[in-house]
Amino acid sequence: MLCILLRRNFYEQEVKEVNKHCFVCRAMLVVAAPVGAFAEGSTNQVKVISKYEEKDKFIKGTIDFQNGLTNNVTSNVDGLYSATFGGEVDVREIFEGAYQIYLKKYKNKPSFIEGLLGKRYENIVMFDEGEKFPTCTLRVQLPANANEVNLNDIKVQSNSGMFGPAEVISEGNNTYAIKFKLGGWYDYKGFFAVYEKERKEDFHKVSIQIPYTVDVDDTTNEIGTIKTDGYCRLYKYGKYMKGSRIVDVEAVQNVYNISK
Repeated sequence: MLCILLRRNFYEQEVKEVNKHCFVCRAMLVVAAPVGAFAEGSTNQVKVISKYEEKDKFIKGTIDFQNGLTNNVTSNVDGLYSATFGGEVDVREIFEGAYQIYLKKYKNKPSFIEGLLGKRYENIVMFDEGEKFPTCTLRVQLPANANEVNLNDIKVQSNSGMFGPAEVISEGNNTYAIKFKLGGWYDYKGFFAVYEKERKEDFHKVSIQIPYTVDVDDTTNEIGTIKTDGYCRLYKYGKYMKGSRIVDVEAVQNVYNISK
């Protein structure tokens, strides 16, 4: 009788181990599947590297646009150097990492406090500081000796629902801030519902083009440097945790050395 019990216990332990490993395999497949869907059928080369992490419902991250933005010379005659700085980026390269965190940490997860009111973490609404429309900002500083750019000549385009209209602001010192509205002022659920549709397709992009000129002479081949950085800082308002920052994403500062 003791042998039978020991044997049964042994088999139960084996079954538990098998089930545990199967669960791990299934979990890995669940996590990997969205990434595969992102890559499947896509011929786009990844230009932008984004990294996100979440702790206690606070999302922090970085986005590196180094390979997504380039300087293209249009002419260099009669002492006037003309070029356009900018690029086009697939929105999945910006948001895929954040989407994976949403799936694991927010989607259908009851809120500790607001769950008492029937709300979930996915229902958190994003705000800029001061309860304003949520935005993200990319800044570009042109060479120090560049001529002033007409703001109407800076082109910002997007065919993605992840971005609303953009505002171009001159900050002085040859620095131009491009301030994007994020979606339609959604909660997390609404925001990522838009992304879930777009991530299956290859044509949702955002692009910027900044034409500029520099007066040059023959004494040097150096035009100067272009610097980029940016940020997305979002807050929660409402009854609980009012004014708390819930997202802090920085665009890595990059420096482009420009020559003739």
